[in-house]
Amino acid sequence: MFCGKSDPQSKGKVEDVVKYIKYGFLRGREFTNIEMLNESALRWLARTANGLPHSTTKRIPAEAFKEEQPYLAPYTDTPVHPQDGMKEYLVRKDNTINFHSHFHNVPTGTFNGDGTFVWVCVKEGHVEIHSNETGKMLCRHQVARIPGQAILDETIQRPKLPGRKELENYILSYLEGNALEAMWLKNLYDTNPGYYRANITRVNTELESFLPEHLIKGFEVCLDKGDYNANDLINYCERHFGRNPRGPREPSLTELLPESLQQMPRRSNINDYKSIFA
Repeated sequence: MFCGKSDPQSKGKVEDVVKYIKYGFLRGREFTNIEMLNESALRWLARTANGLPHSTTKRIPAEAFKEEQPYLAPYTDTPVHPQDGMKEYLVRKDNTINFHSHFHNVPTGTFNGDGTFVWVCVKEGHVEIHSNETGKMLCRHQVARIPGQAILDETIQRPKLPGRKELENYILSYLEGNALEAMWLKNLYDTNPGYYRANITRVNTELESFLPEHLIKGFEVCLDKGDYNANDLINYCERHFGRNPRGPREPSLTELLPESLQQMPRRSNINDYKSIFA
């Protein structure tokens, strides 16, 4: 089964395993070379990941695998690209396709520039949309009954937004945990919780437009006035200090890494699997 992006139903279990390895094994470990890392990983698997009882099943994974192993068989089938019997449709900039004069949305991020296509077919009263790169089914909509009807699934269209704590931490980090800013956030939440998220989102969008000391002064003035409105805070800083001049973009952390650490994993292609099982 191919696992595409923006597909939490099939990605969740895989991502949980990756997160478990990242924070349970890799975090804080000094890298020497790949051979030593692999040896350490095998030892960690034996004593921890596969050697301790699972919190849900209460079973030891290594022992459970020994019971299941005799029933495992090698995969002998041949992966087939889903284009057979399907038609190719262009993905629009708003992540929708025009299928039989009806607009159907696809997961946010499917559009990857001009010339992005997907494969579409109708099966059992549903419109199935597949990636033309991996063959993975991206989404499934009911067939439209009303001419010109737009079929939109909000669960696949809505991008993931940072949580309240993340937004607060961005501000605290930029101002190095300043007490005035923390007090302003607390008072904002206490006095107007319904608009709290909108206000801290607004502050986040403008953080790097001002120097930290200028923002801190703005928080101090707003606290003195009992003013807990992000627009008033931004307007004060802009009026009294001005915005930071836009200089040349600083290189990102990724760009500063050695070239050997900037290598990206190769994207899977269904033709690779075809060649293996042919």
